[in-house]
Amino acid sequence: MTQKSKILLILLSVLIVLTAVYYIWQNPLIQKSNQASTEQLLTGNLDNLQKIEITKNSQTTTLEKPAEGGSASGGQSDKWVVATQNNAEANVTLIDNLISVLKDLKTGNIISQNQEKLASFDLSEDKATKLKLTDNKNNTILEILIGKTGPSYSDCYIKKPNSNNVLLIPVNLVYQVNQTDWVKPPEKSTTNTNSTK
Repeated sequence: MTQKSKILLILLSVLIVLTAVYYIWQNPLIQKSNQASTEQLLTGNLDNLQKIEITKNSQTTTLEKPAEGGSASGGQSDKWVVATQNNAEANVTLIDNLISVLKDLKTGNIISQNQEKLASFDLSEDKATKLKLTDNKNNTILEILIGKTGPSYSDCYIKKPNSNNVLLIPVNLVYQVNQTDWVKPPEKSTTNTNSTK
C-alpha cells in the first residue's frame, strides 16, 4: 500500500466516525437505552376540563368555561370563551380538536434526559409553548412544554416543567396550540342577492 493510499484510508475512516457521531448527536431516537422508557402525562379526566392556558413568548391565551350558577355540570357552563380577549366566544372547533387529541395522550416516550439539548428540541424557556389544563376544581390535569415537530409531521417533542425527560409523543401539538386566533369567526351573512326590477 502506498503512502497516499494509507492517508486516504485514514481520512476516510475519520470521516465515517465523525459522520456517525454527528448522526447520533442529531437524532436522539437512535439512543436505544431511552427508547423503551415512557412517562405518564395526563393526571385527570378531560371531561371535567374547565380552563386551557397557552403561553408563548410571555403571552398567555386563556380559554375557559365560565361559572354559571345552577348549571347541571356543577356550576360550569358548556360554552367556551377566550378570557384574555374580554370573554369573546371561542372557536369551539379548535378547542374540540385539541381536546380530542389530548384524550388519547396517556404517555410519551423518553428520548433524552440531557438538559443541554433542550434548545435543539425547542424546549428552552424562550422557545417552548406552555400548555396547562385545569379541571372544574382548579386541579391541574396536564402541564407541559411543547417544542418542535418530531421526525415525522405527526409527532412532536414535549417536556413536563419539573422533569428532565424530553418526550416524543405521537401527536403534533405544535399545530394544535399555535393558533393565530381562538375567537369564533364571524358567521357569514346569507343575504338575498336577487334584485327586483
